[in-house]
Amino acid sequence: MAEIPIKIRVIIVEDSASDAALIEYELTAWGFAVDATRVEDSKGLREALTKPCDIVISDFRLPQFNAILALEIVRKTVGDIPFILVSQAVGEGIAVEMMRAGANDYVMKSSLTRLGGAVERELKDAVLRRQAREASERIQLALDGAALGLVDVRIEAGERFVDRRFAEILGYTQKEFMAKKLNPMDLIHREDFPVANKKLREHYAGLTGSVAHEHRIQQKSGEWIWVMSRGKVVERSNDGTAVRYMGTLLDISERKAQEAEIAQLSQRLIEISEMERTSIAAELHDSIGQSLVLLRLTAQKFLAQHAMRNEENEEVLVKPIAQILEQTREISRRLSPDHLQKLGLASAIEDMLLSAAQASGVRIRHSLDALENFFPDNWNIQLYRVVQEAITNALKYSAATLIDVQALRIENFLTVTVEDNGKGFGDVKPRSGIGLTLMRERVRGLGGRIFFESSERGVLISIVIGAQEIS
Repeated sequence: MAEIPIKIRVIIVEDSASDAALIEYELTAWGFAVDATRVEDSKGLREALTKPCDIVISDFRLPQFNAILALEIVRKTVGDIPFILVSQAVGEGIAVEMMRAGANDYVMKSSLTRLGGAVERELKDAVLRRQAREASERIQLALDGAALGLVDVRIEAGERFVDRRFAEILGYTQKEFMAKKLNPMDLIHREDFPVANKKLREHYAGLTGSVAHEHRIQQKSGEWIWVMSRGKVVERSNDGTAVRYMGTLLDISERKAQEAEIAQLSQRLIEISEMERTSIAAELHDSIGQSLVLLRLTAQKFLAQHAMRNEENEEVLVKPIAQILEQTREISRRLSPDHLQKLGLASAIEDMLLSAAQASGVRIRHSLDALENFFPDNWNIQLYRVVQEAITNALKYSAATLIDVQALRIENFLTVTVEDNGKGFGDVKPRSGIGLTLMRERVRGLGGRIFFESSERGVLISIVIGAQEIS
């Protein structure tokens, strides 16, 4: 319950000293310690209002003054303090008009015993209003500090209030936005609207605890900006129907621009990485590989010229050169799978999986038909690298005995999963590590998403790519 002051300072607008004394007596009898100041005109009222005051009690008609002017002065000078009309000479119509103008209550002079209770009630309400106002100011300060705009919606009535910051984010003044009766939902980009509307409707229906969605919205200038919308139904009817919704709006355009720059930089770094891989692979194949071939031929010729070519010498001298040559070629292929464009993505990945299985002794199952003709040129180095990295990680860290690679086409989406029966990530978070970061960036470059799931039964990596994103 709101605490009201026991000691109160009262301004009594009254030309009758005896009537003012009766008012002071009733308030004292109710339990207040009253510090009263009686005034009879506007000058006296303005002077009295220069000091702190808890309540104003006014007669309706005075010889040189009236309650209408007194109420106007009080509201313009000190704002929201209780104002009670105490009079005998007004009718119900005037009393109602005074209440509409901002008076808090009306007590007849013939019923002054009711005055103490009215004053107590209005002082309590004044405390509550002040607390609510202070809370609202603190909220607004927090919103301003966080650069958040506020919207308050009465759903059934279609009424909405937006604060200054909300309107400014969209390029309007608060007065202009409210006058136009704009609905922020009507300003959402058509590509983002279905998801935003679905989330809001689900929340209204009570299916979610709150709403949070990033989307584009149009400013008054016609420019599209990125915003984060958050909100919650704060009032429901007895049957659960959403009655009142409050939400915030945050301009995240700068963050989105930075994310786009970072994404472009990441993709550029990946392109540079592929160029370097290709360059190193070419050097291995053309320079070191050819040198090894020449060295093998020279060794064989030397053995033949000196009648030393036999199985033992071949094993000691020629075979190691041949093994190094084969390893060099394999490294070159892993660095730059030049057969990818020739064979296609499915066949290239299958070839890579077979080589990995033979080298590691780990069983690798696969079903890759869904990869055929999904990408415009039937090959994609980025997805190849993602699968390659997933297989490499599983072989190096999981201690798995089985790896399962599956590609599946669902409508316009391609899903690729790499699952092993190893020991999982353990204490390592799936967001850490250069390899995992590169996998995430490569998939993002394809307009897709990648998910990591780890348990005691192993690791599942799921990739989802929409055909429309890369077509």
